[in-house]
Amino acid sequence: MKDLRKFNLNPDFKTEEFENEVLLYAVSTGKGVYLNKTAGLVRGMCGTGSSVEEIIILLEEAFPEQKNDIRHDVETAVEALLAHGALLQTDEHDAR
Repeated sequence: MKDLRKFNLNPDFKTEEFENEVLLYAVSTGKGVYLNKTAGLVRGMCGTGSSVEEIIILLEEAFPEQKNDIRHDVETAVEALLAHGALLQTDEHDAR
């Protein structure tokens, strides 16, 4: 099933990028979240207004050799970002 959910980035989280990871830091709570490069890329793409399905398709086209893993990796990253409060779901497409 296509995942049409769209997200906004939680503006409370500031981003610090390092060589192989991304640190998200929530100013109001002092909460920090470390992301690998893939999860950082997914987070950034979520902030462009793309749906989860659109992100998956774009990454599958960009990295065809990893196509078998991309859907799972994107879905896992989105769920983790939601759990940490780094993404805010829009009202545009609430259902999968």
